[in-house]
Amino acid sequence: GRVLHGGVWQRVNPKFT
Repeated sequence: GRVLHGGVWQRVNPKFT
């Protein structure tokens, strides 16, 4: 999964997304 953090896309664990 991906999350926008501080204007930067970061890859995260799907479970966390």
